[in-house]
Order: sequence, then C-alpha cells, then structure tokens
Amino acid sequence: MFSIKSNSSKLQKSIQIGFPFKSPLFFDYTTINGNYKSNQHIPNLVSIINSTKQKLEYENYNPGVNIVNQFPTPSPSPPSVYTVTYSSNGLSGTAPVDPSSPYNSGSTVTVSSGSGLTGFGSWNTAANGSGTTYLPGSTFAITQNITLYAQTSVAQTYTVTYNQGVVDQDSPYAAGSTVTVLPGPPPLFIQPFREWNTNEFGFGTAYLPGDTFVINQNINLYAIFNFFNL
Repeated sequence: MFSIKSNSSKLQKSIQIGFPFKSPLFFDYTTINGNYKSNQHIPNLVSIINSTKQKLEYENYNPGVNIVNQFPTPSPSPPSVYTVTYSSNGLSGTAPVDPSSPYNSGSTVTVSSGSGLTGFGSWNTAANGSGTTYLPGSTFAITQNITLYAQTSVAQTYTVTYNQGVVDQDSPYAAGSTVTVLPGPPPLFIQPFREWNTNEFGFGTAYLPGDTFVINQNINLYAIFNFFNL
C-alpha cells in the first residue's frame, strides 16, 4: 500500500495505492496539484515544492505510480553588501564619506585621501593603529563591513652624529632638511683637523665645516686629521 500523510488541510485524508514498502521517505512541500479523495488512486502527483513548514511522509512506495518531485530552481540570492566608514579618530576636520558605499562583496575599494583632516597620515582598521594600515589611494577587496580610523602623520626624522665629542644640537632633522656641517674638533696629538668624512678612514664623502647637504638618512661624520701634514 502507498500512503501520504500531511498536517496540511489539503491532505487530511489518507490515499492508498499499491503495495507496502518499508523505510519512510520525507519530503517538504508547499503545494500539491490535483484533487484527491480517500481510497482514490493518485492520477498524477505533479509537483512537490520545497518548504520548511509542511512535510509529506512516504510510508510506502510503488514504483508503478507516476510521482514527480519537482523542486523549483531557487532565485539567486541578492549579493551581500558591505559598508566602508571613515572615522576622524580625533583629528581636526571632516572625515570623508565613501559615495560608493555600500559595496557588493568582493568589490574593490579605493581608500580615501583623507585630505579633509589636519595632520592626517594614513588609515587603520584599529583606532589605536594596531590593525591593518591603508595608505591613501591603496585598494582592497571588501568582504565585511569595515571602519577605517585616521592616523596622524609621523614626520620622518634623521640624525647627524659626529665623533670626537662634537654634538649637533639641531639633530634630529626632518627628512629633506638642509644640514650645515659643524666645525671640527681640536687637533689630535698636535695633528690638525682636516675634514669630516662619512667613512672613519676617510674613504667616504668628505665635508668641510660650513658645507651643507640635504639629509634623507641617518649619517655619521668622522673627524679626519692631517697626520702627515698633507
């Protein structure tokens, strides 16, 4: 025998066909096409459509009965969308607003310049700068909502270090600054000072007192003495 039972008002009666078969099969459904009465053969079970609320229980199965399980192709889910939010994080000015936000998942985000913030240097996923850093104009693929916090610009500085006890009171210098070379130390073992040099043996770049150069890295200047009175 073949039985269909349901808690639906559409199938309150049991319909019996065929011969018994064990091991029930379970299917979810929304609608069943056709009008059925008790003890009436099923002319054609045309459609069993997926649903999570109602269930048909197939207690027996007759392979000779025309039963078609038709599940509609689900409509594609709308793409996940994520937002990009900028925070001034205490800097003066106005945090930018991304006009393209929200983005579909996987879209490429171009990071804002932060031009409206005073002292701005970069963005970070953490307010204290411990997260991922993004420079203005950099890009990333978005896969979650993200807030970017403004970080202050830190001016790069470099030091000028002299030996023989000479100290540059203006060091460190901001990158790109002009350095004026200091006077040399007193004579060493009655040998007069000759020059400053980037190599302690005098094989580097030589600088005389009063020379200038633009600093873009830390530099050590070594006093070179004229031991041979050259």
